[in-house]
Amino acid sequence: MTSYREERGSCVIEASALDLEHGRHWQPWLKLTRRTDGVCVSRTFDRLMPVFGTKQAALRYAAELGKNLADEEAVPGPTPSQQEPATWSVYKAFARLHAYWSGERTCACAHLISR
Repeated sequence: MTSYREERGSCVIEASALDLEHGRHWQPWLKLTRRTDGVCVSRTFDRLMPVFGTKQAALRYAAELGKNLADEEAVPGPTPSQQEPATWSVYKAFARLHAYWSGERTCACAHLISR
């Protein structure tokens, strides 16, 4: 499936394009793998946007994105063995709930103001 592969330092970039509608729409696909001290950590970006009209355009976008992420060292590295538990998922759930309630209040206020 990989149409493009490049090694940049400790990072391997693999890029491709997924055919969504029999050659009419192509979605970029990217996988970044980082090697550190014999440990490999990968991250796959399989829901990239926008969707392109040609395979080459989608492939070029995914490859450039991979190069930029590798150059900025935004690729995940191996996690230390004594890492504290992540709280992002709990934070994210509360953030969504807060956004929902804020939106409800805003819509209710807008409805009252428009009368």
